[in-house]
Amino acid sequence: MPLKKFLSQIGIVTLLAILTAFLLHLSPRLASNALLSWMGIAFYLIFCLLVYFIASWAAHQPQKSLFTGLSLLITIAKMGFSVIVVGIYFKIYEPTERLFVVPFLIIYVIYTIYETYFLMKLSRVNT
Repeated sequence: MPLKKFLSQIGIVTLLAILTAFLLHLSPRLASNALLSWMGIAFYLIFCLLVYFIASWAAHQPQKSLFTGLSLLITIAKMGFSVIVVGIYFKIYEPTERLFVVPFLIIYVIYTIYETYFLMKLSRVNT
């Protein structure tokens, strides 16, 4: 996947995530924890950019298993960092609403779907 195409698509995905967060935080039950959603959008945007560049490099390497192993590591790292971000937010802000994490998880799913898509596209470079 060319960089220009990736950047335009990640821009659309980010706008979708922003719109989703905005609409979710219109609900009074979710509005008080909007910061977690904005942190999630920033985190996943930066993470996707890093993943694109690392995966693009790995896709052009002669060792085919490198890309597969890297994809698995990326998935585990993203899940781990997500738990850490939510944990830190919970410790600092002590949200009272149990649904505080729902918008963050929806944003996680949006970016994960796109990440899977562009990793599949990048994996075709090496086949």
